[in-house]
Amino acid sequence: MADENNLEGTSVEDRNASAAAKQKEYLEKETKLQGNGPFAGLTKRNEDYVYRLNSILTDSEINNEKRDTIINEIVAELRTEQRKGVTATKLYGPVSTKAADIIMGPQKKAAEPSTSFWLTVLDNGLMMLAIFAAMYAVTGFMNKTSLEAGDSGAGGLLTLLLTSILGGMGAALFYKKYGPNVKKEDKPAFWVTLLVMIAFIAVWILAYMLVALIPGPLNSILPAAVYVVIAAIAFVARLYIKRRYNINRTMF
Repeated sequence: MADENNLEGTSVEDRNASAAAKQKEYLEKETKLQGNGPFAGLTKRNEDYVYRLNSILTDSEINNEKRDTIINEIVAELRTEQRKGVTATKLYGPVSTKAADIIMGPQKKAAEPSTSFWLTVLDNGLMMLAIFAAMYAVTGFMNKTSLEAGDSGAGGLLTLLLTSILGGMGAALFYKKYGPNVKKEDKPAFWVTLLVMIAFIAVWILAYMLVALIPGPLNSILPAAVYVVIAAIAFVARLYIKRRYNINRTMF
């Protein structure tokens, strides 16, 4: 009985040994190291990868010294990583992609959109300033009696600035609570949104009317041409800030 168990155990051991030998033979065939040449010590597959990469870099505008340095670094890294079964394609991606990264340099990651409340206020405030200044300019050119330079009132400079700031703050608060990045479950109910919008518009109009009553040079009406300049400056400043800080929490 013991002899039968020994024979059975030997049979299993033989099968395992045979399987291990075949696997070793396959791995040696698949990952046979190159013994000489500039890419010595690499598997056939990795050597082919580096060879093709080197050819692309040779045909590019990269100087020979830089190319050789890069290739040597890649070869050294592959010699270490291939012991873990990692191939060049898995490590670096396709040859064409790796070559493009080297030749053109790594692509800069796009800046994350700004979530700063005050930058959003500034961005929307400048937008409001540009719109209102343009409206004042058009009104001044078309109807010279409605906005007469030197007078004070609804078309005055202080009125323009304060209503623009208030509008910018209102828009920033809206995007903070109701923007596209806010989860649906975190947004207030529709009727709450409606009441908030009505209340804000009422406060905005009231502020506009009260500020328009302020007399004096600070709230004086400017020539239509000056409003054109203000609108242009506000528009350009807004574009710069929007692109500089990647602000997308705006109406347009």
